[in-house]
Amino acid sequence: MLCLPDSFGQIFLGNTFSSYISVINPYNCDMEEVGLTANIQCGNDRVELQDNRHSRTGMHPPPNPTPVLSANSSLDMVVDFPLSQVGNHVLRVGVTYLDPITREPKSLRKFYRFGVQNPLILNFKQSRASSQEILIEAQIRNVSSLPLFIDSIKFEATSSFILAADENKLDEQCAQPQLENSDYSVEASWTLLKQHLARGLSTLLRPQEELQRMFRLLDDENKKLVDPGFQSSQPLGRLHVGWKTSVGEAGSVHSQPIVRKYDTMRDVTIRLHSFPKRLIVEKVFTVECTIENHSTRNFDIQLQFRKESLNGIVCYCLTHRHVGSLVSNANISIPLKLLPLECGLQEIRDIVCVDLRTGQEFFQHRPVQVMVYTTANEA
Repeated sequence: MLCLPDSFGQIFLGNTFSSYISVINPYNCDMEEVGLTANIQCGNDRVELQDNRHSRTGMHPPPNPTPVLSANSSLDMVVDFPLSQVGNHVLRVGVTYLDPITREPKSLRKFYRFGVQNPLILNFKQSRASSQEILIEAQIRNVSSLPLFIDSIKFEATSSFILAADENKLDEQCAQPQLENSDYSVEASWTLLKQHLARGLSTLLRPQEELQRMFRLLDDENKKLVDPGFQSSQPLGRLHVGWKTSVGEAGSVHSQPIVRKYDTMRDVTIRLHSFPKRLIVEKVFTVECTIENHSTRNFDIQLQFRKESLNGIVCYCLTHRHVGSLVSNANISIPLKLLPLECGLQEIRDIVCVDLRTGQEFFQHRPVQVMVYTTANEA
């Protein structure tokens, strides 16, 4: 007779599946050569489970298989298995023994099915703050039906990057300060409090609630990065989230590797630069526009400002300007006069280069955001 519950309740990704498996001899006679085995199968993967009582208690378990299993006694084993896959799992338990009458080898098998759910959904947004800095916003949502206590959020950067203000090293800094024999001050207390608030310790995440964390990665100057022209993406790292349920069951999840995808090189790119330090509303300013040809072809370029894209800042020169021939791997810089009509944060976007020979259009890749002030002395 095998003893296991019919249901294991809710089991989440990152939990450690632990089970006490017992095979009992309910008869009045002894059973010989009784063996107990267990394995877990998920998909095409099957893992044999071992008795972990020695690692738990330091005591060696009885032999398995055992030569004799006395009447009304049991053969037990304790198994642990970290759950790293979502979906249906099958605990397969097998018992072998000798028939007490015929002495024939016999076996008994039972299957216990249970599903593993993902308690957290991790989404990421990334942006490049500068040429050597990447901002990653992590969004963590509780999609389970239980409140989860988020006790650790760590970003594990790859060797090519350094995690700025490394939150992974704040454990000691955020420890409760000792007042005795220390120069504890209000300033130190405030610093520790800000570190606790920034790290978001002891976060209770109810069902369908979401929290965000921001991480800043810097290029490691000691590491030679691969030229982006030779690869389409670069791994940045992974996020590790540790959590507990209300009854103290612990678990953790790792995100898939977060990668930065490089933009494919465009044949023609448009870049605006050399802006004045301050832009004043209704005052014309001049900016440099550099057009670069990255292809092996030659183009006859016309620079165009489309009417539907002129909002807030308009062109104060020809909207269709013939730039001329642009040969392969060359660039041309021309001055542009623009007029801001509205104050606040404005965008210069959708500038188009047209090849007059083929009619092919090359659009400005990213809009340029600028601040427009009412007066020159505005703070």
